[in-house]
Amino acid sequence: MTQTQTQTQTQTQTQTQTQTQTQTQTQTQTQTQTQTQLSQFLDLIKYETELAIDTEFKRVSTYYPVLCLVQIATKSATDCINILAIEDLNPLFEKLYQKDCLWIVHSARQDIEAMYYLSKQFPKRLFDTQIAANLLSHPMQISYQALTQILKNVYLEKAYARLDWTTRPLPDEALEYALDDVRYLLKNFYQLKSQLKTEHKSHWIEQEGQLLLNTELYNPNIKNAWKNVKGFSRLAKKTHHLAVQLAMFREHQAIHKNKPRKWIMSDDKLINYALKKSPYLLV
Repeated sequence: MTQTQTQTQTQTQTQTQTQTQTQTQTQTQTQTQTQTQLSQFLDLIKYETELAIDTEFKRVSTYYPVLCLVQIATKSATDCINILAIEDLNPLFEKLYQKDCLWIVHSARQDIEAMYYLSKQFPKRLFDTQIAANLLSHPMQISYQALTQILKNVYLEKAYARLDWTTRPLPDEALEYALDDVRYLLKNFYQLKSQLKTEHKSHWIEQEGQLLLNTELYNPNIKNAWKNVKGFSRLAKKTHHLAVQLAMFREHQAIHKNKPRKWIMSDDKLINYALKKSPYLLV
């Protein structure tokens, strides 16, 4: 075989490998946008009980998060559910909140919260890979990207971390980014689970998971609204009562209007009112 023939064969093999990789990637770059597609996806994962889950939501102009995407990965499928496009989400909720389903999530609290406001339900079982990593002496609050790089030597981009996820249609690159957030969750889970078992810490992660499924974490606590006031600790004790009342008023209005609390009243204004530096209250 001549050098030219060898080069040609090598180029052909490379092109074939690239095409195969592209085809494989395309198969996982899916987005469920209709009721029919949702039914098909749920049928595909009907018998799966280990669900790697992530969400994308927007919380800029509202008090409650606006859930936009739910990404799910199992042993057999990976998909993005376009929450804004599907009218009836009950079939999805029925699957996610099955008694035998284990949610595998990284830093789960915000994902649980975003789902809870729509479904009014909590997962029955939870494995938080960030907590698991911490139990295994990884850094506190380690990111999914950092953990994946440590465990799997895979670098994941963060280019779309601040995207407005209500945008439609979403760019293909953004969908790829979203899918990456669950693609390695299962692999990370199996490795962490094995290490926890080796170190006799399996029951620890179960206990930590149950703590995150406490309703009180997700329902607004108006009485504790003062804890969200920056500068409260610097106030004199004699002003605390008024500041607490103002914080409760602000929180109530924010919930009622579904607006960010600081849109109702900024922390600086609240502090000034508590100090009686402002003669009247404008909301």
